[in-house]
This record gives sequence, C-alpha cells and structure tokens, in this order.
Amino acid sequence: MQSLKSLNGGYRGLFEQSDEEDADEPKPSKGGFARYGWVTAITTIVDKLNYTPDQVYNMHVFEFLHWCSYFKAENEYIKAETERMKIQNGIRR
Repeated sequence: MQSLKSLNGGYRGLFEQSDEEDADEPKPSKGGFARYGWVTAITTIVDKLNYTPDQVYNMHVFEFLHWCSYFKAENEYIKAETERMKIQNGIRR
C-alpha cells in the first residue's frame, strides 16, 4: 500500500485532469499528457526509444512513468527555450 501512495504522490500531475472527460475532442496540453494521453505517451516512447509497442506494454509501471515524466519535462524545457529565444530575438506572440 505504501508503494501505491508513493506512486500517486510521485507522479501527480503527469496526466492532466479534465473537468470535461466526456468531451469529443481533447484540449491542448500544457506539457503533460491530456485526454488520450496514454496513447501519446506510448507513441512517444515507441518513437523516441525505438521500442516496439509490446516492449512498452510489458514495461514495469515505474519505468513507464519515469519515461513519461522525462518526456514531459523535455517538452516543458523545449517550450521554455523556444519562448526564451523568441524574447531574446524580439519576437512577440
């Protein structure tokens, strides 16, 4: 039971919560994985790590969540760097 609490606490916010779970279309994400995010997460791991879907499906849950956290952080970093470069180059939104 302690590991379940650790799992819930350690990965809180990885998958974004939505008040509109029944919406037809997913909304853009803020760096996390929004509705249907598990599909995006699996696809990202398959593409970036050159894994097969079966390898991802057979991963230990902690390994899967660690990779999801890594790719979320990477996306946030890329977004922040892009914004920083826009500001540095005088490009406004």
